[in-house]
Amino acid sequence: MEIGLRVLALMIDLLFCYFLSNIVTFALGFIIYKVPEFFLFAFSPLYMGVFILVPIIYFAISTGLWGRTPGKFILRLKVEYCGRPPGIMRALGREALKLLSIACPLGILFNLFQICYTGSVWYDDLCGTGVMYSPLVRLTQTQKNWRKIMNQK
Repeated sequence: MEIGLRVLALMIDLLFCYFLSNIVTFALGFIIYKVPEFFLFAFSPLYMGVFILVPIIYFAISTGLWGRTPGKFILRLKVEYCGRPPGIMRALGREALKLLSIACPLGILFNLFQICYTGSVWYDDLCGTGVMYSPLVRLTQTQKNWRKIMNQK
């Protein structure tokens, strides 16, 4: 697995999350401006948690339903669990663990080392998922049959 593709896909997705978080923050600010002061205490924790909740929801829904986020889609990467998308709950756990592990520099270095050494990351191993790369080149039917025969041996 190309480590550069995974890192670049994560950077693209974090850029999407940044803009999405700003849109949600702007919308919440508009709501808070219109709400009476008595109800401000109800919106304050939500307003502060936007930058934690939006990335988790963004990553979990797109990975759970389609197996890929927009960044992974652009770079032709796909998260799979037994040959299909992982589902919302499994993706929620996977993405929460991923965001938790990249929250500190030591976690980033550990993940990079583990991808280079084993080709997988601890949160993928824990959730039973894997990131697959689908190249742009299409195989002919003869090549598919040959690979099928070779995989059976």
